[in-house]
Amino acid sequence: MSNSPDSNPIFKTLIIEDDPVTRVIIAKVFKNRGHTVKTCNRAEEAMEILKADDYPLIVLNLQLPGMNGTQFCNWLKLQPKGEFHYLIVGTASEQPEDLKQIIVAGADDYIAKPYRQDILKVRFGIAEQHVLELLHRKELESQLKNEKDLINTVIESAGALIVVLTPDYKVVRYNRTSRQLSALSEAELMNSTFENAFISDEERERVQNKLRQSKLFSDTIRFDAQLVSKDQQIRYVSWSCSAVYTECGDIRHIVCTGNDITERQKTQEKMTYLAERDSLTGLLNRTRLLGSVEFAIQEVQDGKDYSLIYLDLDNFKMINDTMGGHSAGDRLLVQVAELLLKATRGEDHVFRFGGDEFVVILANTNLTQARQVAERINELLQEVVITSIDDSNRVCNISASIGVSEIKADDKAESIISSSDAACYMAKSRGRNRVELFDNHSEEMQTMETDGDWLNRIQEALHHDRFELWHQPIVNIETDGIAFYETLLRFRDKDGTIVPPTLFLPSVERFGLSKEIDYMVLDKTFSVLGEHPECCFSVNLSGDTISDPNLPNIIEDLAFSKNIDSNQIIIELTESVMISNLGQAEETIRQLTKAGFRFALDDFGKGFSSLSLLKNLPVHIVKIDGSFVRDIVNDLSDRVFVHSINTISHHLKMQTVAEFVETEDCLEILKVLGVNYVQGYYLGRPKRLEQSDWEEEAQKRLAIRIDRQFVQEEGIKTFTLSKTDNPVD
Repeated sequence: MSNSPDSNPIFKTLIIEDDPVTRVIIAKVFKNRGHTVKTCNRAEEAMEILKADDYPLIVLNLQLPGMNGTQFCNWLKLQPKGEFHYLIVGTASEQPEDLKQIIVAGADDYIAKPYRQDILKVRFGIAEQHVLELLHRKELESQLKNEKDLINTVIESAGALIVVLTPDYKVVRYNRTSRQLSALSEAELMNSTFENAFISDEERERVQNKLRQSKLFSDTIRFDAQLVSKDQQIRYVSWSCSAVYTECGDIRHIVCTGNDITERQKTQEKMTYLAERDSLTGLLNRTRLLGSVEFAIQEVQDGKDYSLIYLDLDNFKMINDTMGGHSAGDRLLVQVAELLLKATRGEDHVFRFGGDEFVVILANTNLTQARQVAERINELLQEVVITSIDDSNRVCNISASIGVSEIKADDKAESIISSSDAACYMAKSRGRNRVELFDNHSEEMQTMETDGDWLNRIQEALHHDRFELWHQPIVNIETDGIAFYETLLRFRDKDGTIVPPTLFLPSVERFGLSKEIDYMVLDKTFSVLGEHPECCFSVNLSGDTISDPNLPNIIEDLAFSKNIDSNQIIIELTESVMISNLGQAEETIRQLTKAGFRFALDDFGKGFSSLSLLKNLPVHIVKIDGSFVRDIVNDLSDRVFVHSINTISHHLKMQTVAEFVETEDCLEILKVLGVNYVQGYYLGRPKRLEQSDWEEEAQKRLAIRIDRQFVQEEGIKTFTLSKTDNPVD
């Protein structure tokens, strides 16, 4: 902490002490720590000071003239901002009743008199951390209030009709658009039924039946209906009605949102446009791409030249992370879309393929000309400057990796896209910020192109159910018994060979299939649990899946339908997935944790490697990355690292799993370090559950351990963990 008060202006401290010497001593300690300090000798004076200014940290003497410290604590905690103060009481009393009275009155800490400067510094350091937490909570509450005000403003000013109903369909709230369109007055609207207020006489019975046959709003109810407006004009409104539930599962409110779709033809055109366009950039989306490539192939068969450009922005995630979040990234994507439209002609087609990837189909353009266009696009991209949205005024230039391929008459649409994608990845592998042409004679290019073939293979495997669940035991290090199993995905190819996930998962992620694969794995896992209720499985999920707001309902429905207890499932997320998706996934994790499901942080140490992050991550188990475990016998630094993670995890009430345990020596060290569970080839290789022989392997390990003990007793030197090897010492 800096000694400059300006560096930490939030540390404002009020000292209430009637002894002038003690007052000076305490004030000096705080000033040396960079605090802004205000002093007084009476509680009554302090009350007036706090009415005029805010001091988050307060140090007061218990025995004061006039109002004493206990009375002052009681007064402060009753103030509107009382909970955002941290109080330290100084007292010479060591009586338990006195100390209890201090805490009950609202003090957060006490320091026994006479004061010792070394004790003061430690306690004040602790107090500073609590003050920071209080101020952070205060800021969050303020943000929450602002968000509520914003939501109310958005609802009131929204162009859509927004109506809130009671469970018996009576109107209790509506926005301005609803008032303007309904033929009823404001007085008539309140407590009127939804059908009377917003549905025409001709359609009222139909809507009533639809609402009342909704199976208690298990799903969102959608319907179109006529509305007679104030000016007696018939309007067509598309309604979407959803229930808001209490914690007990009863319907609290029904929220109905209506869009005026009177101009049906225009609305249909708009819907078609939205179906084919990216909502952010307005470009054509990937649903239109295959059809457009197939049209280009037909044109090539008629003698015309066509080429395809595949563009992937370089370091896009870094721009999101450093320039103000997704809003900065969105602004960049819009700018890139506008640039591509300006750099191409009306006969060309520009697509947002997904994320930070774009595709351009160039009409009447051969491969040489297409390269020139791609080089020009890359030059224009380097002129784009993104400015951060915060107060740092940071700027960032961008570049792209671009792949170009020629569209040939005998090509298939998927292979053309795959070829350009392979050239794009070649550009990335050769340093980014460059253009590469697809060359089907290049062995390296062909290797990259084969990745595109995985799309068809994966989709076919999903259709024919050729994905298998394998399991690896996770063993309790004390009992040597299996605590739970990690579920691992394998792909059985047409010829029966098993394909490991390292080969197909990159393509799954690239083609946006992670969520579909994850839900398939979850469904299979719950089915296996139904057959083996004695087991507990951990399942790895991707960032796309954990951010899906439907995930809690899907998992809970699976557990209910298969009669599975929530404690039989552990959801594993990697460190990078957890951190990069925490903002979106926090509510999902909270709901599932509340329902009894546990979370494990996988591969910890491999990504961000920040021990301080653990305290903010909502997990129950920390899996220590195997790169720090595999060589733990020979590498002292690995032992120190594992010991640190284990100690901090246990302090935070988290259990630990050490991965990649491959030898008995490694296992013995992990026992000394106090790791809870171990996983690795030494404990058991991944297998299908029905083919497992892990218990037999455990018996073999026990026999080896007995043999080792005999050898040690015979005096033959074997592995020992000396005191100097113990990271604790």
